[in-house]
Amino acid sequence: MQRSQYRLLGLVGHGQFGQVYCAIHRKTGALVALKYLRKDRFPTHKFLRELRFLLSLEHPNIVTCHALEHAGNGRQLVLDYCESGTLRSILDSDIVLTLEEALGFVLDILAGLEHAHQQGIVHCDIKPENVLLQLTPEGWLARLSDFGVARLSQDGRASEMGHTGSPAYMAPERFYNQHPTASDIYAVGIILYELLLGKRPFSGTPLELMVAHLNQVPIIPDELPEPLKKIIGTALQKLLPKRFQNAQAMRQALLQVSAQCHAGALTPGAIGGKVLPPIRSAPHLSRIAIPHDIEVMGLVGLPGQAMANEQDSPSPSQLLIASSQGYVWFYHWPNRGPITSPGPTQGFTLPAPVQQFVPTPQGGLLVTETSLHLLSMTHGLGRIAQRPIQYVQRFHPMANGLPPFNKLRPAPLSC
Repeated sequence: MQRSQYRLLGLVGHGQFGQVYCAIHRKTGALVALKYLRKDRFPTHKFLRELRFLLSLEHPNIVTCHALEHAGNGRQLVLDYCESGTLRSILDSDIVLTLEEALGFVLDILAGLEHAHQQGIVHCDIKPENVLLQLTPEGWLARLSDFGVARLSQDGRASEMGHTGSPAYMAPERFYNQHPTASDIYAVGIILYELLLGKRPFSGTPLELMVAHLNQVPIIPDELPEPLKKIIGTALQKLLPKRFQNAQAMRQALLQVSAQCHAGALTPGAIGGKVLPPIRSAPHLSRIAIPHDIEVMGLVGLPGQAMANEQDSPSPSQLLIASSQGYVWFYHWPNRGPITSPGPTQGFTLPAPVQQFVPTPQGGLLVTETSLHLLSMTHGLGRIAQRPIQYVQRFHPMANGLPPFNKLRPAPLSC
């Protein structure tokens, strides 16, 4: 058998039908995800169906399939590698999301679903585990994955695999082997509920979940803003005619809420659960003396915008990123030009000294030996990944000559 073009680096996930590995192309050094599916668990006709769906879907919010390989007692799909894990990893972590970030995830999911539904494909297993996250200069990008149980919307036959999907996110009609496009919308409503409140509307055993989805009305707390309550309530309607009929309709409703969030009409602090203001932030100071041992990481020119708590009209500004040991500060100057004195500042504590700074349009990426953080003027500081550098340096030596990895010191590996 011909040797695979990819060398396995490690297991990154597993499911009912197979495993997902991170791998590197032996010639180009490109990182990919290999989805390995055993023939005895995932027959050929089911495998070809998922391959057909993936190859027919090309969208920024859907994971791209690049190739197909035969390997041992199975086959493997060569997919985009999404380095930031899954939406489930965010929900289970101590990362606190802003309202804008939570809505951004759902808007990405709906954009991917809108494209899939336009191609006549119903995902049938929308859940946080099947939403992969990729890092971009603007922040996280959510991408749909795992079309293994997807169906064609015009296919009215009962599923040959029985009640496929995850009971916690299944629409009522799914328990009757029906799979309209609106069943994906119901699952997105569950995800939105979980992102905003830190829990799902229903819990219990698979049987208890089925009874709840069929009979119980979800409790939507009063502390949620009225527009969000209405969107969740519509997405979780038991009867299909009362639900959002397509992803575009729900996405348009959420875009209006997102616009209100940008305009300050909705305040993240008014929402319960895990959606709170930016995390790990030190108190704001009006002026601060720059420490003598500070290391300047970078100077970022920001587009016209007004600082929080300022009434002035938006104008170009500068952001100075600096660090000292395990601390990092950003200093903001409302006007571009010579820096004459320290401006308004905000400080953060990191688990390890900053080794490299990568500018982004609204702030920057801060790289330490143990973690990767995204710093922005609007969201503060958030951890994106743990131990990214050790992993890359160990398995991807080509990256050591490229920024930001070329300036990093070797770090001890931990099992």
